[in-house]
Amino acid sequence: ERYQKLLAVLQMVEREKTRHASAAQGLQERLTRAQEEISSLQTSITERSSHYQQLHNQLLDKATQATSLEKE
Repeated sequence: ERYQKLLAVLQMVEREKTRHASAAQGLQERLTRAQEEISSLQTSITERSSHYQQLHNQLLDKATQATSLEKE
C-alpha cells in the first residue's frame, strides 16, 4: 500500500515536471519571438533616425543657401 502511494505521488510529480517543462518551453519561444521583434524595431528606429538626420541636414543646407541668397 505504501509503495502504491509513493508510486502515485511519483507519477504526479513526473506529470507536473512535464507540465512545467512544457510551460517553460512555451515561455522560451515567446521570449525568443519578443527579442526578435525588439531587434527588428530597434533596426527600424535606427533607420528612421538616420533618415530624419539626413532630412535635418538637408534643411540646414537649404537654410544656409537661403541665407546666402538673401545676403547677395
